[in-house]
Amino acid sequence: MQTKRIVIAHLSLCRGCCCGAVEKGNPNVPVEWMKDEWKKRGLKKSIQLTISGCLGPCDLHNVASISSAEQTMWLGRLREFSSYAALLEWALASRDAGQALPLPSELNELRYETAVAREFARRGMEDYRWLRSDASDPERADPVAAEGRCGWVTPIRQALLHLQQ
Repeated sequence: MQTKRIVIAHLSLCRGCCCGAVEKGNPNVPVEWMKDEWKKRGLKKSIQLTISGCLGPCDLHNVASISSAEQTMWLGRLREFSSYAALLEWALASRDAGQALPLPSELNELRYETAVAREFARRGMEDYRWLRSDASDPERADPVAAEGRCGWVTPIRQALLHLQQ
């Protein structure tokens, strides 16, 4: 199956149990502003924007992930509106360049590494078997899902399995 869209990257913003939960004392996630800007600036066809349920880890609220053909980056503690504005500017520049550009320094400082990313690096870029969750075959079992945190790996699993096709 193919699509007409040439997607450069996919930005997922967490709006789950903690992220953006101002009633819990957490910073707001400007969901409507992001969606409006994405539409107004014509980003939808090149940089996908998804407002997601919980991406975890909740102690780093507000969380985002950016997946491209090259890598998946995770950002946490997006507390200031300026961080979301920087994501928008990054998306516009990436669209114009035709590729996912490096993050600006103010966003790079918010990057963190997931358990999946550490395992991916440990096993090497060519070994995708461990991303499949199959408890009947220990060789194919997903170690992160086994730890009960499979919700964290969904964007990475989707991107990498898509790249395998």
